Amino acid sequence: MEQPASATYVQGQTAVSVTTASRQEANFLVQRFGCVDGIDESRRWLTLEEAFYLASDRRIHIAGLSTHDAIWTAFTSADDAFASRYVAYSRYRSRGWIVQSGMLYGVTYVLYRMSPDVVHSEYMVYVHDNTSSSSALSWQLLQMLTRLAEDVKKTVLVCEVQLVAKDHSADPAASITIAGRRFHCREMAFRHWPAQFTEGASFAMAESTAIPKRTRS
Repeated sequence: MEQPASATYVQGQTAVSVTTASRQEANFLVQRFGCVDGIDESRRWLTLEEAFYLASDRRIHIAGLSTHDAIWTAFTSADDAFASRYVAYSRYRSRGWIVQSGMLYGVTYVLYRMSPDVVHSEYMVYVHDNTSSSSALSWQLLQMLTRLAEDVKKTVLVCEVQLVAKDHSADPAASITIAGRRFHCREMAFRHWPAQFTEGASFAMAESTAIPKRTRS
């Protein structure tokens, strides 16, 4: 079994640096984990979600953080929204999606069915933090996201994550346990619907498909 890559984390930061061998670098590149350091090409910078995911899969070892619980505590202390973001990240990665930052579209993530070099992303994922009343979803936000998604040929996924008790009776398919904590994840898909009369069958949402990128000549 290949040795995990060595990673370094400075308490309070929101990124993890990892030094990779050539084979590890190739795997991280293909699977779209992190980005190459602009000065040292043997080093990559990972988001906290990417780092925890790879550490859980024993593909990186973070110096000074030997257990999942220690990593979880360090990352949640650095970023209050880490827990909900990671639950969503892990959910989609485990389903085979390539998960990338959605900053370009004002959302948390975008999902690719295949390599981003080959196809466009299909979904815009907005991870909703429902722990406070000030973060309630508004129709203005949903209108903005769905209209933007229509312009760029994507579907909006609103992903709501809640920390629940271990004995909470929830749908197993919607539950995930991470570092001894149980979360419930609920998602809703949105698309823009033009305000015109159509037959009832048109309300059914067809499954999203990958749109190939144009090849440069």
